Amino acid sequence: MTGSRSPARLFAAALAAAIASVSLSAQSASAATTDFVCSICTYNTIQAAINAAGIGDTIKVAAGVYPETLDITTPVTIDGAGAGNTIIQANPATLTDKFDLDSGALTNYPIVYADAANVTIKNLTVNGLGDGSLVSGRFEGIAEHNDNLTVNDVHVTGMQNSPPNGAQSGFGILAVNDGATQRSVTVTNSRISGYQKNGIAIQGNSDVTIDVAGNTVAGNGPAPIGDNGIEVYDLYWESTPPAGPTGVVTANDITGNSCTVANLCGPDLLGDGAVAGDDNISGDAAGILLGNVSNLTVSANTVSSNDIGVWVTTAPGATTTVSANTIAGNLYADVLAGFGTSVVSANTIGSGGDSTAGLAGVLIAGYSGDPAVPNAAVTGNTIEGTDAGVEVAQGETAGAPLPVAIVQNNAISGNTQGIENRTTAQVNAADNWFGCNSGAGAAGCDTVTGSGANHVTSAPFLVLGVSALPSTITPGTTATVLAGIRQDSAGNTFTTGAFPSGIPVSFATSAGSIGATATLSNGQAVTAVSGTPLGTATITGTLDGQSATASLSTANAVNTTSSTSTTTVTVTVPATVGPLLSFLESPSLSLLATYPGSELTVTCVDGCIAQVAGTIALKQKHGKHKMLTLTTAQLTVAAGGSSVYALSLSSSQRSLVKHAVSAKLTLNVSAKDNTTGKTITGSKSFNLTRS
Repeated sequence: MTGSRSPARLFAAALAAAIASVSLSAQSASAATTDFVCSICTYNTIQAAINAAGIGDTIKVAAGVYPETLDITTPVTIDGAGAGNTIIQANPATLTDKFDLDSGALTNYPIVYADAANVTIKNLTVNGLGDGSLVSGRFEGIAEHNDNLTVNDVHVTGMQNSPPNGAQSGFGILAVNDGATQRSVTVTNSRISGYQKNGIAIQGNSDVTIDVAGNTVAGNGPAPIGDNGIEVYDLYWESTPPAGPTGVVTANDITGNSCTVANLCGPDLLGDGAVAGDDNISGDAAGILLGNVSNLTVSANTVSSNDIGVWVTTAPGATTTVSANTIAGNLYADVLAGFGTSVVSANTIGSGGDSTAGLAGVLIAGYSGDPAVPNAAVTGNTIEGTDAGVEVAQGETAGAPLPVAIVQNNAISGNTQGIENRTTAQVNAADNWFGCNSGAGAAGCDTVTGSGANHVTSAPFLVLGVSALPSTITPGTTATVLAGIRQDSAGNTFTTGAFPSGIPVSFATSAGSIGATATLSNGQAVTAVSGTPLGTATITGTLDGQSATASLSTANAVNTTSSTSTTTVTVTVPATVGPLLSFLESPSLSLLATYPGSELTVTCVDGCIAQVAGTIALKQKHGKHKMLTLTTAQLTVAAGGSSVYALSLSSSQRSLVKHAVSAKLTLNVSAKDNTTGKTITGSKSFNLTRS
């Protein structure tokens, strides 16, 4: 490494440029060092510092505007003074072609080019000035080719032509990996806006692992091009069977990707553009576009105001999981499940879309030329406010494959049509809630329609039930009221944890007082009734306009002889939660409990049946908050015994916790005494912080 490293020389200048609290010491030429860029530092351009850097060096860039392009040929970290403070911008006319694709047909002109094995770029802004028409190839803010790249807390903007047009150019971040070496691409906590074609585009094969998390991606739609917020694509899947990238796309906010070009974009998602006035599905814009990907998970994202919310195609032998997202208010489809195997689960879908344009909550469709049959499982979702909650269809061009669709355990209500089958495919749609206790097509329920409606199996269907525990109480005591989806129309017990959470249930009682509303969690909403006089009260629970009732008797206590033995129900959580969250990448990312004890204890007579429920309140990056509901556990405790509750998280919950700043774990125990029937409760909260 070259250049002066005198502490006196650096600090006298750099402190004045807002580079503070940094200590330098003499280091060997082979050790990683920190260099500074500012107007009066040793290096007054970022490229000069890069040219002098050694492997693993960190280049600290002071606040200011840097009118330059970067060619990063050494594995270094470029660390600015914050997005909006350190700004890299260049006249697009000065950019040069850094790499070519498709036998030279695609040339690439990035402002920042990461051309080394491991490059990190963070805490700065890259501004393309919105004039990509001056570039003779594809215009990119940050790009890499066959390298590992990490981008964190970066704002990329101005990556479009002036005015925006249909040129397939203007990428916020482009990562291309077409070699046979394992690569990783990480883009976190960043903001991408003002792009013409793609906000974040990652193109490669299954050797590429991605982590795209906590970003805000805002398109310019409606626009004269089918732009995409986040695109993950098998670079050459059209001509090569292997698969595209794997990894996670989680906790992002993607909006505003929509196209206005006639005969290219529009509501007809089954068109091929062959007929005048017909739309072409290939032209529509998507919030998240996944092309022939490998075992990729899309979770906890908010996707709205796009032509298509999430568009999925999956490589043979792989599965794409779309789980725990809010995908609503998109124009033509919230989720489009194309060829390959996909699981669409536990999402909130619909509400706010343009139903007059035929909005589909989930469209499962096959198109001519697809390399595989669409095979989609749609489970545990809340789907409402669409034209068709779930639509099964084929493209209009001959040769489109018949989809395979399983639609179960969903709350499908408030849609113009619940399920529309436009094919001869058999659709297994048993055990869904259609909005009433009489099944699809009944008054108050969503319908099953389409030319293939007779190929849809919608029975048995889920029904609402209400119960009071205990069913008899004494004056002055309280009963717990449960309302939820606990069985289907055939009387089969339903696994409540498979049903979506967060749906409101209202309650009423003919006598006494009751909590007016509660939300479903693992298929059940819980409230309490008290103050009932002697006699029988009718308890009513209502979901989506459907009501169910239960009776509660209030009677004076009868003298009985009961045992004097006692039972303690102890719920034990290990003193360190970290090891239970072993999915985290390294100890430095672990969430550790800050509490000294870990027991939550209640006492009852002659044994209990206890239920343990819990929540984790997460504080996320940028001050966002998220509430996770843990699976309710039932513990049967014999007289004199105790039980241990094992804390467990689903894959989507683990993904959310991974990126949380802090968390609060709350456990609630409700134990029903085997002899007296009395219910006693206990609660304890634990604050979790990132170590």
